Amino acid sequence: MQCYLCGSGKNHTREGKVRDNPSIKIFECDECGLVFLESQKTSEEFYKDNGMC
Repeated sequence: MQCYLCGSGKNHTREGKVRDNPSIKIFECDECGLVFLESQKTSEEFYKDNGMC
């Protein structure tokens, strides 16, 4: 998995669970420290429907 902030491919999995989907893995970039998810399935409609844009 590549970090979407710095582009590094060096990362490791972190303990924890995603509340809405516990099967999604959590990663931490070894280069910049960004914590990110294996996949992000939030659509633009989700933000619009919930008044976030």
